[in-house]
Amino acid sequence: MTVITMSRNELARLQVLIDVADERLCVADATGIIGVGGRQIYRLLQALSADGPDGLISRKRDRPSNRALGAVFRETVLSIVRDRYPRFWPDIGGREAVRASWPRSWRRDAAAIDDPDGRLAIRYRGRDLA
Repeated sequence: MTVITMSRNELARLQVLIDVADERLCVADATGIIGVGGRQIYRLLQALSADGPDGLISRKRDRPSNRALGAVFRETVLSIVRDRYPRFWPDIGGREAVRASWPRSWRRDAAAIDDPDGRLAIRYRGRDLA
């Protein structure tokens, strides 16, 4: 038995598509529940029948963003910040209070700035980024 990780939206989609496949729900009602068009419902039904629940999982998951900046640019910016602002944060408590309002990617980058060895040793969601 394999374990599949699905989001809440994907699980709701699966339940509705199972109801459509069992003819307990019509396609027109399913479009209103899921929020996609009729053609999309048929495409999802085809993916469900071909691959099972795996066919409904987003293929964009665990792929890098198209808008991501390169590693060289990132290292350049972090080195500039390290050089110009070596003692930017007064204490750890102040650091964490300010970072709580930052987006997740900024917090991850700030962890790299604070690295005492001057290298990028970042762990994010259980994996090394640099």
